[in-house]
Amino acid sequence: ERLNVEAFLRAIIPTKSYALVFPAAETCFSKSKPTMDIDQTIQHPKTRPLPPIILVKQLIQVVRQATLDGKLSVSDSRFPGTRFSFWIIGTWQWLIEMADAREDWEVGRDWVGRTRGALVAADMAAQPERLSTLGWNAQLMAGEQTLQFSRAISDRMVSDGMMDVMISVLEKRISVVSRLASRIILVPRAFIEILKAERPEDFKEVKRSYLVALERKVKEGGASKLWFTALWEEQIHWLAFKCDFKTLTGAALSYGKYDSMLLLAVLTQNPGDPVNMSGKPRIIIQKTLWWLQGRFN
Repeated sequence: ERLNVEAFLRAIIPTKSYALVFPAAETCFSKSKPTMDIDQTIQHPKTRPLPPIILVKQLIQVVRQATLDGKLSVSDSRFPGTRFSFWIIGTWQWLIEMADAREDWEVGRDWVGRTRGALVAADMAAQPERLSTLGWNAQLMAGEQTLQFSRAISDRMVSDGMMDVMISVLEKRISVVSRLASRIILVPRAFIEILKAERPEDFKEVKRSYLVALERKVKEGGASKLWFTALWEEQIHWLAFKCDFKTLTGAALSYGKYDSMLLLAVLTQNPGDPVNMSGKPRIIIQKTLWWLQGRFN
């Protein structure tokens, strides 16, 4: 964890195995003593490919029973005659996690190094150098690690934790601009408290402390717009929604290119509806509108 990203990418980590055929985990244990001493056990993973992750997970599940059955060692069937102490299983798991982390950072580093348009070229040019000062898995706020950044600097799925970090950074940037801080509210994924509602009547009286505090902040603080993120589970995709509290018709919801009128169309059952309901985050829209109409309109 103390290594920076560039040093971590240069570290020697065994290669992973993607074998689909391997012995049952139970057959890997033996009542014979280990043949590999501590030094040999430590050196073994450095020179040999790691066992398949599926096998390692199965070994973890049955090692307790193997201990109760009097087994003393575990073997890697690819290398006959080699028997290890049980702690090698944890070492294999740890090394597989390291190999996965390095793959994530390699993808991120390559993404950062791509040629960019003029608008972001200058900012992106400075990023590779920053990787040499960033710990590959250093501790961040809220229990997150810098490894999460490897997803932010790539085109892969953003995790819940990474989304929280990104929202937190945006909140801080907005807070120092007075004209924005007084008008705009950004909320993390905790806004999904709204999705726990099962019917519009649930918002006649809001008891969830988070929503009560949020409502008070809007009504008493004079904010005109609220932004939140929500995971559209059907598409495994994050979306940014905007609630506008200062429209002529009351609070309105929109996201992307879809304005408030189109969002209402999404919720209709009319056969002639021009909006494809199956291609929209219907549940998120519906329950958020329940909240807006129940508490602000």
